[in-house]
Amino acid sequence: MTVNLAIQEETGSTPAAAERVAELITSSWISHAIHAGIELGVFDALAEQPESVGNLARVLRCAPVTLQQLLHAFESLQLCALGEQDRYEATAMGLMLAARAEGSQQAWALLWSRELAALWSGLPDSVRHGASVRSLRGLAGGFERLVDDPVRADAFNRAMTANTWWVAEVFARSKMIHGHRHVVDVGGGHGVLLIALLARHRELRGTVYDLPHAAVGANAALEAATLADRAEFVAGNFFESVPMGADAYLLKSVLHDWPDAECIRILASCRAAMSTQARLFVIERLATFPLAATSSNRAWARSDLNMLVAHGSCERTESMFGALLKNSGFKIDKVRALSMGLACVEAHPLA
Repeated sequence: MTVNLAIQEETGSTPAAAERVAELITSSWISHAIHAGIELGVFDALAEQPESVGNLARVLRCAPVTLQQLLHAFESLQLCALGEQDRYEATAMGLMLAARAEGSQQAWALLWSRELAALWSGLPDSVRHGASVRSLRGLAGGFERLVDDPVRADAFNRAMTANTWWVAEVFARSKMIHGHRHVVDVGGGHGVLLIALLARHRELRGTVYDLPHAAVGANAALEAATLADRAEFVAGNFFESVPMGADAYLLKSVLHDWPDAECIRILASCRAAMSTQARLFVIERLATFPLAATSSNRAWARSDLNMLVAHGSCERTESMFGALLKNSGFKIDKVRALSMGLACVEAHPLA
């Protein structure tokens, strides 16, 4: 105790602060553990039924003692719990890591652990040189890596679906799209946002617009949702053009992938396709500086750095979006909070 008091007097540090810093330093263990649980099939198995360690080890072909270690980790993370008859069961959060669960986050967890996490080792170089890790390592930028790799493209689009379904429902329940007739989801991937909108707004027609790699998954999703009569997938490059004639255009988590110059090109393509009566809806994370220590601000900061290492881009503030939109021929009408730090910026084209 005497030593600890001396440390506090000299540095102002405390045991609680040291514990918290240690937790931050080693927090990557959580992603590794979740990845292991997905790869081994733990969450898929527990989503089916509760299992004892012994039975689960036999089903998954794992050593019982070491599987127990992993399950202890998931207990500490509230991803599973020990229930009756010493059987483990998935919690509500654990179920979201199973492939077939509603709102499954499994695809996002796999994209993070298999591809994105590797880029973070180059964060110092990204900060030093002001460029993405991909460009510094001579890797394909943007989304070129998906063009000729259908497996990788499918994994990416599934991850984006996992990241979109919850805000899609919030946006669909809002009245922001009320009164519109035809909506184009620009960079819409497999169409989860459009599907949510069309399911709630029967008067709407819709178009999912993205690179050709998203076509198979988007068409399958539209067919499964029985919306093929009111929606279609159109392949194209939003740097060149977007489908014309709709009265609502969506950009959900698109602009944060790109530096300002490319954002202006995307917005200019939208502007060229829109009448002055049409509306643009930009759904992105927003932050207000200075950042308070909240979960939504940490999510913003995490995504901000992820955009840096992956794309040489960033998350933005409302004023930053205002400048981008103004430079592209738009004016902001409204900004509305959605969920989990995401907001919708509604804008109209200037005459």
